[in-house]
Amino acid sequence: MLASLFGVVCESEIFTGFGNTATITVVFVLVLIISYSLTMSGAVGFVATIIAPLSDRPFLHTAMLSALAAFLSMFMHDVGALALLMPTVM
Repeated sequence: MLASLFGVVCESEIFTGFGNTATITVVFVLVLIISYSLTMSGAVGFVATIIAPLSDRPFLHTAMLSALAAFLSMFMHDVGALALLMPTVM
């Protein structure tokens, strides 16, 4: 989008790169790197401590994780949201 605003790429060609599998692969790798970074920084552990009291009630625990996954999926790909939430479930 910025490239289009600065005239580097024509407006009609903004989204053509998403048809290439290499672009999608690079995006997936970046999502996994960000997921790993958030895990190592302790952000995922913080969320896990908030969700932990609900673990004795399976319905609420599943509902909370589903809501969190839906929220994360608004900003990132589903695979990245899954990668972020897997350590909290385990």
